[in-house]
Amino acid sequence: MFPYDAVLFDLDGTLTESAPGIMRSAGYAARKLGYVDFDPQVLRRFIGPPLFESFQKIFGMDEAQALKVVELYREDFDAVGWSVNAVYEGIPMLLRALKRAGIKICLATAKPMVFAERILRHFGLWRFFDVAIGITLEDHHADKAKLVRAATPAGCERPVLRRRRRPRQRHGYHRRAVRLWEPGGAGSGRRNAHRGQRGGAVGHPAARRGP
Repeated sequence: MFPYDAVLFDLDGTLTESAPGIMRSAGYAARKLGYVDFDPQVLRRFIGPPLFESFQKIFGMDEAQALKVVELYREDFDAVGWSVNAVYEGIPMLLRALKRAGIKICLATAKPMVFAERILRHFGLWRFFDVAIGITLEDHHADKAKLVRAATPAGCERPVLRRRRRPRQRHGYHRRAVRLWEPGGAGSGRRNAHRGQRGGAVGHPAARRGP
């Protein structure tokens, strides 16, 4: 018997290998704003954190520049970047197995919900999710702890989070995180539990799963 009653997934780097599309759109946006002399590898730092904060930290942009460059990023991501993506091997099989076992499947992503839903529908994964929580296009500061709490179904006593990187306790947004599979693998079954604490309430408008 599976020891959890809900599994919460991140999207980027957890369900899909989205790095190429994110890096492409981040590079496009930076160059459009005149930032051309940078190591392309620095674009890897855009995978995960909110875009607004990343552009400020990585390129030293002020708030006005960061707002403009996020618009440029989304311009390219909406047209091309979202599709430069691939589902990790074993993910559809894992989601089917969880669904057959009666486990609630949830998404908690700092990506705008309009893009997250498009990606999941494109790869045929949207149908597996009972709850999907993301941000709106107007949001520039995603509190992942609050997103995770909002994505946890009411009444679930044993939720588990699966995300891209090893959880850090200082973030404090889950009780446990179990390594259900290795990215790019086929559901190896290796598990590695980490203890933390659960987070607070969602602070931004979030989208629940629709038909």
